Amino acid sequence: MLCSHGDVIPDVLGLFERHGMTLLSWCDTRKGATARLEKADGVFATVDFWAPPSV
Repeated sequence: MLCSHGDVIPDVLGLFERHGMTLLSWCDTRKGATARLEKADGVFATVDFWAPPSV
């Protein structure tokens, strides 16, 4: 589990992407957004995002 401020997450994901990770969906980093990162061969390989729930 990873929890962070929304303004930090894009930079972290950019670093992962430069090291070969694939973004499977749009990067939504608003409060309450969810991301699933999957590993392959011991490294983060893909990330998929879901928007925060509506209230």
